[in-house]
Amino acid sequence: MCEGIEIEKRKYLVSDSSTIGELVFCMRKYLSLASHEAMFMYINKNLAPTNALVSEVWKQYQNDGCLY
Repeated sequence: MCEGIEIEKRKYLVSDSSTIGELVFCMRKYLSLASHEAMFMYINKNLAPTNALVSEVWKQYQNDGCLY
């Protein structure tokens, strides 16, 4: 786990037809990660598949209007 990485933008508005992979790509723009470093998206302690639609993940994991 990387520590000390700050994400300037903490909320993202994405289309429900976007995939988790597209969201990760968007987030990588705001991080100072080298091209060989990996980034994984965990939601509620579960690894989100990159090919899953944001809408599917939202329906499964949303809690009080947010994904954690």
